[in-house]
Amino acid sequence: MELIDTHCHLDVGAFEADRDAVLAASRDAGLRGIVVPAIAAPGWPALRALCAAHADLHPAYGLHPVFVADHGDDDLVALEVQLAAGDAVAVGEIGLDHVVPGLDRDRQRALLDAQLAIAATAGLPVLLHVRKAHDAMLAALRRARVPGGIAHAFNGSLEQAGRYLDLGFRLGFGGMLTFERSRKLRKLARDLPPEALVLEMGMRGFGQITIEPHNIAYTVLGAGLPHQPDQILDRKRILRKLSDGDAGPDQ
Repeated sequence: MELIDTHCHLDVGAFEADRDAVLAASRDAGLRGIVVPAIAAPGWPALRALCAAHADLHPAYGLHPVFVADHGDDDLVALEVQLAAGDAVAVGEIGLDHVVPGLDRDRQRALLDAQLAIAATAGLPVLLHVRKAHDAMLAALRRARVPGGIAHAFNGSLEQAGRYLDLGFRLGFGGMLTFERSRKLRKLARDLPPEALVLEMGMRGFGQITIEPHNIAYTVLGAGLPHQPDQILDRKRILRKLSDGDAGPDQ
């Protein structure tokens, strides 16, 4: 079974000691691509270098909403410059977080709108972080009209899921599905059409098992999801094809 992990922060320090071993295990398990989303502008050069060194790692650049206090307006200019290099498959990780205490929601919204506009201009899909803010996010997406993308770690309602799909998005599922108590989330994943789902790791150590990129198949098997693995390897078109629902081999 060949799979793509659509969201793995493989560049962070948690992987520093054994990143090469994790990559080797992932390839041995049939993982044929990993999208590595950014968190903040200072990390972009290292992320780019990591992905340049491995043909199966695909970078996305953006400003994560949890670190909203660290992002400046100059980072938005830097994002446009970064995307002009042409190696990005998406803009991300961007979004709205209404769960973490103390985050400036107005600033989050302003950064989101600016990054959506940048993504639309660049013709790139987006990787979304959305916590307790799906209606606000959907309203922003209707205004921006980006070319699709993925709602990472989706935990909204079936109705909200349908609205994302109508806008050309796919929904990311990962470690939460390994929890036995995640019955509502598992039911949601089963109720959605297979082409609506993408698989992702996110961060390390999340769920009933130690989630690694090579454990992605466990999410499918453990949650009883349909087996329709993606086999798309083109680094510049991987997320566009996922957004279009094309799950077949690249031509």
